[in-house]
Amino acid sequence: MISDRVHVIGMFIVLMEDLVEDESLQVSSASSNIELLPLEGCSSAVWKYFGFPSRDGKFLEIDKKKRTSVHCKICAKVLKYTGNTTNLRYHIQQNHRSEYKNMLETEALEKEASRKRAAATVAGDKHQRLIRDCLEMQSPIVRSSPLWNKLTNSICYFIAKDMQPYDTINDVGFRQMITAFQPRYTPPDRKTLATQYIPRMFDSETTRILQQVSQAEYFAITTDLWTSRSKHAYIGITIHYITNQFILRNHLLATKEFSDSHTAENVAEILQRILSEWKLSRDAVSAVTTDNGSNIVLAVEMAGWVRLSCFSHTLQLSVERAMAMPEITKVLARCRRLVSHFNHSSKSSYLLKEKQQNLHHKQHNLVQDVTTRWNSAYYMVQRVLEQQQPLCATLLELKKGDLMPSDNEFSVMEKYVVVMKPLVEITEAIGAEKWVTISALRPLLHKLLHIHLVAKSTDSKMESALKNAIRSDLQNRYVDDALVFLTKAAFLDPRFKILGFLDSSEREDVISQVKEEAIALAESVMVQDESDNAQTNSGTQQTKS
Repeated sequence: MISDRVHVIGMFIVLMEDLVEDESLQVSSASSNIELLPLEGCSSAVWKYFGFPSRDGKFLEIDKKKRTSVHCKICAKVLKYTGNTTNLRYHIQQNHRSEYKNMLETEALEKEASRKRAAATVAGDKHQRLIRDCLEMQSPIVRSSPLWNKLTNSICYFIAKDMQPYDTINDVGFRQMITAFQPRYTPPDRKTLATQYIPRMFDSETTRILQQVSQAEYFAITTDLWTSRSKHAYIGITIHYITNQFILRNHLLATKEFSDSHTAENVAEILQRILSEWKLSRDAVSAVTTDNGSNIVLAVEMAGWVRLSCFSHTLQLSVERAMAMPEITKVLARCRRLVSHFNHSSKSSYLLKEKQQNLHHKQHNLVQDVTTRWNSAYYMVQRVLEQQQPLCATLLELKKGDLMPSDNEFSVMEKYVVVMKPLVEITEAIGAEKWVTISALRPLLHKLLHIHLVAKSTDSKMESALKNAIRSDLQNRYVDDALVFLTKAAFLDPRFKILGFLDSSEREDVISQVKEEAIALAESVMVQDESDNAQTNSGTQQTKS
């Protein structure tokens, strides 16, 4: 009886298919503009093999009720569509047996996955929610509950990590965002956040870092002093060390206001005090990296530590010698005046953007340099050169000819950029915390002093003077012990261990020194181990007796 009914239904479907005019409605498979898309929001596996005509991702027939014909993606057959997939399944079963088998397997997998999800839901919620539970879902989250603490700690982390002001917690937009994320959560007020939760997070983070740095047998530190815009002096100190798993780590130990006189004695005292606060031995300091200020140099010497000059700061001092040349000083002053005009004139800025569009230039803003960062002067000059055409067009229309650089000044700018570009790239490359850069300094110094900064016969008089000024200053800053130290670091790096920038005698001297130091270190470790074992055995014998 059932088989007869199926047969009748199948015959009816075949008759319905014959009623469709195949030639007029079939979509050519060779058409590049027409594609077949399945019904929106459909979940049945059968729609993998059928679709409605569309172009550029849009159905040719927008009205769903008028989509009465569906196309087979396999044979391009056009079938009658009445809102269900019975005839579609029958077509696949009768004409595409392998695809029909794959469809059944897909449906079985989806059914099993659905069953597992339902079982997991039942296991997680074995009974219907009580009215009390539903009411609790609408009530505010209880303060000091695990969820409330988690959300509050997330806000504290956001404020601390991104250095946001405490008043952020009271901002209307911030409160609205928090409400959208979790309507039941009420954040603490500013005072509570500043006096309780942020200090609590600070204490927790301090404990975590103390546990980590206590495992460092030796470590290096970097330190610097600076003055804020409000004329407050600060000192910062960062620790760098390698874990037992050979993972390089660093932590900012302190950023403290330094109101005392910046004498070498005071600097040395506060550095040692900060190490003591973190329970770090001053004897475990392997090296200290600082700028070239006389007070900090003497402070490290008084503490008895090995000091390394910050390469970026050293390079800046050498570059400043070159930037004092009259031609460079004049060009930089011209650029600063030009950039300052556009930064303070909205009319000029809008006109510059218009010229950039008309001349098909990149719509970049001009860059203002910062006196403490020499590479910012490079970016300022580079941007002026990049925007030379739109700048000149803008200044001509504004009748600001006094701001326009001369041809000779543009020529000086081009030579300045050529000489300074490698120095800027080196400065940015070595300014890293997540990898060691000291081993690369010696090869970089060799390339600068013996290749890039060596004047060529094709260089102009200004280029030669620029290179010679930087080179003469830089080579006097790395001599004797400092140069040997950097060479040893390069030798210990597998990338530079052949020391190709040295001659054979210099290379042998460095290798010999490293071997002697390695042997001495190994012997000292053996002596220490024997001493520790002796003390352990002595303690064991006393315990037995």
